[in-house]
Amino acid sequence: MSVMGLHADLIWKGKAGIGHGMPFAWIYSTEPNTGKTEAATLAHSMLGMFKRQPWAGDATKPALFERLAQQANLTVVVDDVVVRKDESQAYAQLGRSIFDQSTRAVCGKARTPLSSAMFTSNNLINTEDAAFQSRCIPIKFDKLVSSGKEDSDLYNDWVSCRELVSALTPDFESLLLDGGLDHEAIMDCASYMQIAVSKQRDRNANLWGLLLYYMLNVRLMFQASCETLETVVHWVVTE
Repeated sequence: MSVMGLHADLIWKGKAGIGHGMPFAWIYSTEPNTGKTEAATLAHSMLGMFKRQPWAGDATKPALFERLAQQANLTVVVDDVVVRKDESQAYAQLGRSIFDQSTRAVCGKARTPLSSAMFTSNNLINTEDAAFQSRCIPIKFDKLVSSGKEDSDLYNDWVSCRELVSALTPDFESLLLDGGLDHEAIMDCASYMQIAVSKQRDRNANLWGLLLYYMLNVRLMFQASCETLETVVHWVVTE
């Protein structure tokens, strides 16, 4: 999602070939200690922000709109959002504005999103809001299972990894074809997702196809094996 966000302006212009909406991500898990926050810090690092922490979950809608309008193609990462009763009109409106890049005007001020967003939470919200869900890529984290092995350097290695990917932001941004998005490859991924989930012209399936395109590109960038690429495809289809 971070790498996709680096091309948000092109996606809003319809250059992906599957519409002109930029999805946002909702990362959730009902289990504690699943690694959502660490994943959020990695996503932030992929944007070149290794030394900055994600936004706090209690940030207000106006504050988030200000940030979304101030930075372009740099996904705003918001960690640990708490929503009572799993319903939020504020996030329902914010999600629509991000996807459609619609302008919010209040008291003479007009703010238009220039970046997408990622949110982490302990629950999935607005499940009855079909329009919200169709614009969102929900990613569920399962409960962690211990491997039974102790590695005293594991966390230090993780921090080093985050610092490394933070230096690769220009390389992530350069995942283009002749300076633009490879819309034919994106449409192939979207078509594959439509077939895999037995749907036609489904907005959310197209967004998952867009995510698949970026995940495969990043894996190839890191010289992943064919087995790893197959695992990525399986995860996207089953998620």
